[in-house]
Amino acid sequence: MIPMDIQKGEKSLLKIKELMDELKVIFFLRHGTCLGAVRDGQLITWDDDIDIGSIIEMNNLDEKSIYKI
Repeated sequence: MIPMDIQKGEKSLLKIKELMDELKVIFFLRHGTCLGAVRDGQLITWDDDIDIGSIIEMNNLDEKSIYKI
C-alpha cells in the first residue's frame, strides 16, 4: 500500500464535494477518511484512499444512476 499525497487527496475530496453538491447528492465520510477528519482534522497520512458513502434512497437515485456519477 502506497500512502496518498495528502494535498492531492484533499483536493480530490473537494472536487468530489463540489460534484455531489452540484448533483444534490447527500454524502458522508466513512472509515479512515472520517477518522482522520474527526481525530486529526485532516486525512490520515498513511491512508491510500478516500472513503465516502451515501444512502441511495435519500437522494432519489437508483443503483444505475450511481454508476453514471
